[in-house]
Amino acid sequence: MKIVFLGSGNVATHLSQALNHSMSNEVVQVYSPTAENAKTLAGILSCGYCTDINEVDGSADIYVCSVKDSVQQNVWRALKCHFVESGVNVADKIVVHTAGALAMDGENGLSEFFPNCGVVYPVQSFSKQRAVDLSHTPFLIEATIPSTLEKLRSLVATVSDRCYDATTKQRNALHPAAVFASNFANHMYAIANRLMEKNGLPFEILIPLIQETAQKVTEVHPVAAQTGPAVRGDEVVMSKQEKGLMADGYDTELEIYRLVSKNIQTYRDEFQRES
Repeated sequence: MKIVFLGSGNVATHLSQALNHSMSNEVVQVYSPTAENAKTLAGILSCGYCTDINEVDGSADIYVCSVKDSVQQNVWRALKCHFVESGVNVADKIVVHTAGALAMDGENGLSEFFPNCGVVYPVQSFSKQRAVDLSHTPFLIEATIPSTLEKLRSLVATVSDRCYDATTKQRNALHPAAVFASNFANHMYAIANRLMEKNGLPFEILIPLIQETAQKVTEVHPVAAQTGPAVRGDEVVMSKQEKGLMADGYDTELEIYRLVSKNIQTYRDEFQRES
């Protein structure tokens, strides 16, 4: 498929390269309002680029909108206007977005602008500075037309062996779950790093612990994998740690510590009742 990417951020950078590496696909153009970003990604992909949406190539098979959620609708609207003014049949073009929390159907959904549309949402954390292997990354897909859904399955299959049909409602449920599992977990690492630095210890000491914890939840239920003073109900240790945080002036971190510890115990009790 000939593909145009609208966007040049983290997701666009990784996904466009993965798709372009497949013999089945060709990224023919990158659009971004930021010339430097568009040029950089186009250089990596060896394709053209533009900074004016009215210069987007109208001959591609699929258009992947991979921009910030807050500007997605503006891009959809502008792209549709461009197609209409250029005489491109909007119904013939597959337009997808890559967002986890944006609707496909309904009010303000992508289908309001493009009847033949869908979602290709990679459940992964992306940073431009770090290479990501997408071969086992789960992709959640959705489409307005069954034949388009099949095309999206085929498209994803060129980069990953994990593809799941998922409605907007299901994606909306997964997205906060992903925030807890990735973004919030990473923030806990940031808090841990600050505590270590304050006491002259390198964060690398915690790396094996982090790796073992992450590996463990691939084998057992997360609640069953939980360790530490909260799940044991060790009030002596918890009190000592709380006093340490308080003495060092970590008021917010102390609040997080208490809230998460209480939640760990709630999950422990529920898990034991259900087991």
